[in-house]
Order: sequence, then C-alpha cells, then structure tokens
Amino acid sequence: MTQPVALCQPGETPLFACAIGPKQVAVCGRNATAVYRFGRPGRVELTSAALTMAMRGFAGGGETQITAVNKDYRYTVFDRTSRTGFGEGGRHDTAMSSGLLIQRAGRTVAAKACSRDATVSAKAQAIIKPGPYVPH
Repeated sequence: MTQPVALCQPGETPLFACAIGPKQVAVCGRNATAVYRFGRPGRVELTSAALTMAMRGFAGGGETQITAVNKDYRYTVFDRTSRTGFGEGGRHDTAMSSGLLIQRAGRTVAAKACSRDATVSAKAQAIIKPGPYVPH
C-alpha cells in the first residue's frame, strides 16, 4: 500500500505518512533527526522538530505514536492494531487504524483518521527520543 510521502524532502526517509482529507501529515527522518510536517505538497502549514515517540502494548495489539509539539499544541500521529475477535482454528482477527490527534493545553480538539492505514516505521525508534503515551 503506497502512502503519500510528498511532504518528505529528497534525502529524507518517511517514518510515517498519510493523507487526511486533501492534506497530508508526515514524519520524515534524515540521519539522527526527524521532523513533523502537515499540509499539502508545496504548501506545508506546520513543521516541528520537537518530537517524542511512545509505544504501548495491550491485549490483542498495541499502538505506536509520534508526538510533535508546537507552542501549546500537541500533534500525535499513531498506528494501532487491535484484536476484533477470534476466527476459526484459533485465528486472531485484527483491525488496524491510524490517524492524527490534535490537542491544545491537554484537551483533544480534533481526531482525524488517515484515508488509508499507515504505520510508524521501526526506524523511528533510532531517531526519536521516548516520550509519554497520549491516551485517546
């Protein structure tokens, strides 16, 4: 499944990228740094290099998050896998979801789903420092 990476610049590795309506959100890495971008190709509306990463496992799945901070706003991209049931022969039925949470002063002001499932790259762990998990 191809994800939009137009917000990443040449030489950057997409660590997370998805479309949210007509806009895109991306976390792009280069060497030992990463940057969060939101907007459209050629018209980025928000950029932040103040990033943290959190992972949380739970029965039947888990979630990985990257949070960007800009003044009193927090922008958290996530991918989540959860068990939705059990199939024949002990199979675990799972569902994936990914999106963007926008918080101001600790309160959620928007939650937007990615147009298609997106995942946080395992490479993000080597670049982005650990931080708190954002419940939602």
